Amino acid sequence: TRGPVPVTARVNDSEPFLVSLFPVGGGRHFIRVKAGVRKQAQAKEGSRVRVRIEVIDHAAGVALPADLVSALRKGKVLRDFEALPPGKRAFTVRKIDEAVQPETRAKRIAAAVALLK
Repeated sequence: TRGPVPVTARVNDSEPFLVSLFPVGGGRHFIRVKAGVRKQAQAKEGSRVRVRIEVIDHAAGVALPADLVSALRKGKVLRDFEALPPGKRAFTVRKIDEAVQPETRAKRIAAAVALLK
């Protein structure tokens, strides 16, 4: 491909995580692996690892969290959100779902609604 490919990946026996494969030419790609995943996989620089990758099919759609749907309806922008390309919708939902603190999640939902207005 010429652009990033969204995937679910596992390194060794880590929990699955969302990442993109980035093309580097010649049919090769690379991924970035966060420090927490590297620690969980017990991988250090130069380690041999087993990577399992599953391409995310955006055509299948993404499940919207109830709090996001509620905020989109309240802001009267649910149709606008549904009109976004599948990758943008998936990215937005992923950023909201990655929030650890409830306050961060609320800010990200508010930002998504504001961006659509």
